[in-house]
Amino acid sequence: MYKRGILSALAIGIFAVAVTQLALAQGVSADSQDSRQMTIFLVDGAAVRHSDQGADRTKSLISLIATLQNDLPIMFISTEEPWLKLGPFVAEEPDFEKMRDELAAKLATPPPGQGWGVPEALAEAHTFMNRRRAGVGSKVYLVTGSSPEADFDGLSELLSGLVNRFGEMGWPINGVSLPGGSSEVMDFLAHVSETSGGQAFELTVSDGFRELADALLSQDARGSLAPVGQRVLSSNEVFTSVVPVAPGTGETTVLIFRESPYGSLRLSNPSGFEASAGDRTASSVIETPNMVIWTLIDPVPGGWRVDARGAEGLVSAWQYSSNKYNLVLRSASPLPLEKPAILTGYVEEGGQPIALEGVRLFANVTTPEGVMLALEMKDDGTQGDATAGDGHFSLILSPLRVQGEYGVELEASWSDHDHRISAPASFEARAYPAVEVLPVQLKDIEPGERTQVAKVLVHVQGEPYPVTVGQLAASLRSPGDEEGTLELVPQRLFDDGPASEYEVFFTAPAYGHYTQVFNLSLEYAGRPFNFTSDSFILSSVAPPALVQPVVEPVPVAPAAPAPAPQSQLVPLPPPLEPEASGFPWLVAFSVLMVGGVLAVAGYVATGTRPHGYIYDDGAEPLVDFGKLKRHPVLALLFRGSVRGKELRIPGFEGVVFSFSRGKIKLRSLGKQPTVRVNNHPLIGDATLEDRTWIGARGKLFTFMLSPAPAEGGAGAD
Repeated sequence: MYKRGILSALAIGIFAVAVTQLALAQGVSADSQDSRQMTIFLVDGAAVRHSDQGADRTKSLISLIATLQNDLPIMFISTEEPWLKLGPFVAEEPDFEKMRDELAAKLATPPPGQGWGVPEALAEAHTFMNRRRAGVGSKVYLVTGSSPEADFDGLSELLSGLVNRFGEMGWPINGVSLPGGSSEVMDFLAHVSETSGGQAFELTVSDGFRELADALLSQDARGSLAPVGQRVLSSNEVFTSVVPVAPGTGETTVLIFRESPYGSLRLSNPSGFEASAGDRTASSVIETPNMVIWTLIDPVPGGWRVDARGAEGLVSAWQYSSNKYNLVLRSASPLPLEKPAILTGYVEEGGQPIALEGVRLFANVTTPEGVMLALEMKDDGTQGDATAGDGHFSLILSPLRVQGEYGVELEASWSDHDHRISAPASFEARAYPAVEVLPVQLKDIEPGERTQVAKVLVHVQGEPYPVTVGQLAASLRSPGDEEGTLELVPQRLFDDGPASEYEVFFTAPAYGHYTQVFNLSLEYAGRPFNFTSDSFILSSVAPPALVQPVVEPVPVAPAAPAPAPQSQLVPLPPPLEPEASGFPWLVAFSVLMVGGVLAVAGYVATGTRPHGYIYDDGAEPLVDFGKLKRHPVLALLFRGSVRGKELRIPGFEGVVFSFSRGKIKLRSLGKQPTVRVNNHPLIGDATLEDRTWIGARGKLFTFMLSPAPAEGGAGAD
């Protein structure tokens, strides 16, 4: 049969390619808007009849593919009579099983006269798919095996041109070998499949059906089959296994592969009621000699039980489920650095958020440096959650310090079921413009006088970021009706351009306290962004009125008569007796002196020496703590600390730098902050790290642990 096919294969291949080129020239292509994927079965009837289990395996194969791809049209072509096609039809149609059985009967009967072969069937399939404009991803299943008429010698080479054309059109050929197929059959199917971009399978119960099902699921990005259980049975044994069905499951497919077509298979829901084929509203079942497939729509969550009785040989159960729930991370991205941010997520069904009972939502956040943070999101009105119980879960992220992409794995778990679903997500964090307010004069403001009270710097991680006056706004609040006048004067580089530095002037209408806030509003990184500075109190307090003290006359008592002078003998103190010896006092004094010297020496030896550098806003070095010239007594007694006034930098008089055990802290000496650290008023103390910003009297300074590189790449001395 195949020999005549071999002789005509080349001519048929050339004809098929010519037809394809003509169709393409007329604007008909497989990836046009009218194209649709389809499945073609090319079945070798002679090989099916020659194999002991060929008919049963073929029927099971068709049912498996039709179930997992139930929305694609299916066409059947016999290699013996390729001009007689069956289909196309969709597996969801009611007469699917009837057409499948009709094909099986057709394959069981040899055709009258001399049959054709695989080459003619492939050429007919190519012509049919091209005429129907089959979409990219359409598949051809070539089912064959060993038979007396088969002759695969040289067939791969003769069909190479036609098979290549299938691959170029995006129509992979999957070779399927029937039981008992020879090595020549497998070599031929492997070559055809590899050349066209398909796969080759052996139709075995142990692995073949499962591997084919996994290939179909993975191609559609639906995962793979999950094992339920398997066992080799004798006729009097019972196989029982539990199929777990999770909450939110929209559809579950349970597949039972079996070597023997005999015996009974039953599926029961968690309440013990059997899922029958007659109950079409809840489930459907397809039974073939080597496979039983249950499809459950909106199944009840819980453990479904599979029972197999009277079957001999290997029985294996597998499951595939599609969950109707999806996890969504809803967060404005990118998020700003150095500011708390809120992450919000929810469970959705059909594209709409839903509220579920007994669900906990977690966010496993992975930083760009690879550090993972496991955080729980709340739906109880806390942690940034707006409304309790509405299905929206939130958490407050601590200020992010690393710029880049953050990975997020959302994970929902059910308290009443051992089940979790997860979904990947991500967000970006980057530096945004910030407003640095450097106070100049916040108190003792005279009413009616225009006074500079602050300087405002707009920057992105220390780099100036010019903005317009309309983007930077200042607001003022006062207890009374009169709010005074607040002016922002840009220090522009150009006459009419934006500025990154503003001077702030305030004219108080009367004595009182005024609250000052700055707000930056602009579009940055493709989305609207707002930044609000800390509030500052401007004080204009009247001096207290001077009150003259009232002097009361002091009554004078009448003078008493002076007593008459009398002589009085005052006894002299007894003479001091000399001590026996002064040696004990001398020893005690010496011990105290030596102890004091040792204590001072120990303090000097163990204290942390000052280190670090301070640069001004022009990157010019101002202070090298390691070479700071100090008074010898201060350097000895305060080895680990440096008072700000020793630096001779205006505005640093009210702070102290402390150095201990690898930490450097800046401490405020007064209740009113005189400097700011990283845009925050210094209240108490703050830890200084490399490139920490310090603001004082309208100027911005940088503290560094090592000297800044000089121009040309050389380090500073």
